[in-house]
Amino acid sequence: MDKNLQPKNQNRNSLPGNPLSPSSVLTQEADKLGALDMSPSDADAQDQGLSEDYLKNVKSKKNLIKIVFVIFIAILVIIAGLVVALNYKDSITDLFGTKGELEWWGLQDDEAVYSPLIDEYQKKYPNVKIRYIKQSPKDYQQRLKNSLLANNGPDIFEIHNSWIPMYKDLLSIMPNSIMSKEDFTKTFYPVYTNDLITDKGISAIPLTYDALTLYINEDVFAISAKQPPKTWDEFRTLAFELTQKDSQERILQSGASMGITQNVDHWPEIIALMLFQNGADPANPIGEKVASAIKFYISFAKESRVWDETLAPSTIAFANGKVAMYIAPSAKASEIVRFNPNLKFRTIPIPQLAKNEPLIPDVTYATYWVQGVWAKSTNQEVAWDFLKYLSEKDSLVLMNNIRRDVNTFEAASPRIDMANLYTKHLILSSLITMAMNSKSWYLADNTNDGDDGINSRIETIYKTIVDDEAFSEGALKEISPQISDVLRSFGVSTN
Repeated sequence: MDKNLQPKNQNRNSLPGNPLSPSSVLTQEADKLGALDMSPSDADAQDQGLSEDYLKNVKSKKNLIKIVFVIFIAILVIIAGLVVALNYKDSITDLFGTKGELEWWGLQDDEAVYSPLIDEYQKKYPNVKIRYIKQSPKDYQQRLKNSLLANNGPDIFEIHNSWIPMYKDLLSIMPNSIMSKEDFTKTFYPVYTNDLITDKGISAIPLTYDALTLYINEDVFAISAKQPPKTWDEFRTLAFELTQKDSQERILQSGASMGITQNVDHWPEIIALMLFQNGADPANPIGEKVASAIKFYISFAKESRVWDETLAPSTIAFANGKVAMYIAPSAKASEIVRFNPNLKFRTIPIPQLAKNEPLIPDVTYATYWVQGVWAKSTNQEVAWDFLKYLSEKDSLVLMNNIRRDVNTFEAASPRIDMANLYTKHLILSSLITMAMNSKSWYLADNTNDGDDGINSRIETIYKTIVDDEAFSEGALKEISPQISDVLRSFGVSTN
């Protein structure tokens, strides 16, 4: 004990010097009683004037003090145990106790998809209350970020995988006690490791997997007796053959919705896919590989003339039976069914470049949404534990059962060990066949990231060259520095 904290006045019943603690008093009493254990003989007792009753009284006092001493020690042990227990209880309370309600902002799914899982989790941890709020897509990114910056944000929120750099200072990192990097890498497809694990750690967790896939109108293929394409050369040939025009060369039925930016949904992802398949780097779009990929995309409108700006947006056109082949993520399947429940369609693996080496893996382009935790939330550990619970097999199966009832189609699981569930699925099987080799980047359409978002800014730059009727390889030299500037503004390395 600090000398300055010692009492200035000694206890008037204590001896000079340091005050005696209760334990030292008891120890001295025990020493005295130890001396009394050497009881004198009756003769000695007579000589010392000690009666038998006196000796009995002394022994009784000795036993009483021993009992008091034992009780005192027992009390100390009990108090220490209570302190440990209370500290443990506090730690459990911190995790699953009195910290209040978790607010969760979602975008893709209705509350019904998660309600049974929320209820089950709250039964397990009665003091946890979770409130899911589905947000409007309109201005979502700006509203979310403004709420977080105003210290009024949700504990859990849904973001696009490409937004990680935009939220790097607002995202909590998953504790290693919840899930380690090694377990994350073993559990989820490699694209998640590449996109979601930063130099700080795991920044978000996926509940779904999605990527580009090729939708085909089954009636068109059946009537024409054509086989779906496997390569881009086959795709281009079929797109031309399946296009129907009137006498004035107006397109009545398009073979494929490709070639321009105005009314082709997900054209940025299609461009990124072609760049990756051609071995080009979308972050540094210079050289013949980039130029040839962009020229190939443009050719569907300029040369083959299978698509033009007079047609409806590609998703609606396909749903209306006006397009034979359409490229989009699997999430569009539900939208297509809502537009036209009678349309017969399915998906097949995205076309690939012809390969000289058959062992070269097929490549697709992933675009998906993930769940993050606010770095300033007072409920971070609870939020991460809840998200881990949602990412488990049984939880994902239950979600898909509900999605099937609500949205018609399920979502592909992000877990490697659930791939076998979709091998015969009309929509999802084409995704899973290439999921282990999927790539992803910042070219993503319709994410509602706002004019200043990373998707919008990079899309705007690429749009200038795709829309350029006089496009040439030289034009790439102008956009490459612009893309580097955008990436650096979000802290993304351009090396």
